[in-house]
Amino acid sequence: GLPPEEGPIRISVPPEVAPYIPGYLDVTRQQLAAAVGALESGDCLPLRTLGHNLKGSGASFGLDEISRMGWRLERTAARGEVALAREAAGALQKYLERLET
Repeated sequence: GLPPEEGPIRISVPPEVAPYIPGYLDVTRQQLAAAVGALESGDCLPLRTLGHNLKGSGASFGLDEISRMGWRLERTAARGEVALAREAAGALQKYLERLET
């Protein structure tokens, strides 16, 4: 099941990638904010691209949930489902805020 709605989400990551996680998460947060901004003006492409990239990169950092969320972002944005893409982006945003490694 999913963790409760509040409080930090703690996950373990492989020690060899641990030093890179904070930077990865910062860049992801920035890219997500920019992509959501583009979505507000009707441009789904940045969100689709971000989702595609997260799908691949999340797993390589041991962050499978980010990969799953990236897949959902890419899929909804690719279909032009703005409301669903916005919802997926919001879920990812919340997840990133609460994530602790």
